[in-house]
Amino acid sequence: KADIETLSSEVFFEADESALLAASVDESQPVSDTVEDGKQTYLAKIRQIDSKGLFILGNARTGTTIMREIFNSSEDILLLSESDLYKHYSNEDFIEQFNQKWEKRGEQETKSTYIRKPVVDEVDALETLARIGENFKYAGEKLATSVGTDHKALFDFYSRYFPNATYFLIIRKPSEVILSMSRMFMKFSISEFFLSWLRSLDTSLLFFSIFRNSYVLFQEDLVPEIVPVFETLLG
Repeated sequence: KADIETLSSEVFFEADESALLAASVDESQPVSDTVEDGKQTYLAKIRQIDSKGLFILGNARTGTTIMREIFNSSEDILLLSESDLYKHYSNEDFIEQFNQKWEKRGEQETKSTYIRKPVVDEVDALETLARIGENFKYAGEKLATSVGTDHKALFDFYSRYFPNATYFLIIRKPSEVILSMSRMFMKFSISEFFLSWLRSLDTSLLFFSIFRNSYVLFQEDLVPEIVPVFETLLG
């Protein structure tokens, strides 16, 4: 696998200075010092959640939801459901958007579909995830890719912010995936479903080759006997 330490050392985080300034409560310092202190605090939080990050990735209809439920049954883990961090990580109103998404779908509030609002406003979704991670050994999300997923943007996001996270990459037989997707997403063609599966497979192989804490498994492996294996891997 690639030298993750080299990859990690090249990661550079940027924060919106106006947002950091607005979030600051210490008005006694010069503006430049206040912004710099806020930026360093932000970076420290993001780097901390990097090592505690846990993510499930796979094409739609491969078993990502089952895996999320298995992990979320542990009091040490919280995985958000379909938060699409790679698209919304810089949103200041991330929490409201996420909670409304699942409320509109009629989903019951659970640890995977509801985020508690903070006492002090947070800069973006990354800072929110860092706060969640303070109360859990692992925190992250499960993401099911599908037709139209921007796989390059997805990989760029995780390689930039979560090079040291743990990834579970789930794969299922293409015939089963395509049949299941065609029943649920009828507006797309069979060829689009197959291309979605191929791109998901390619992304999984890329993650496995780049990130040292990555594991590939197949949908048929999701049986009760797999739970002790997860416990061993995660400690």
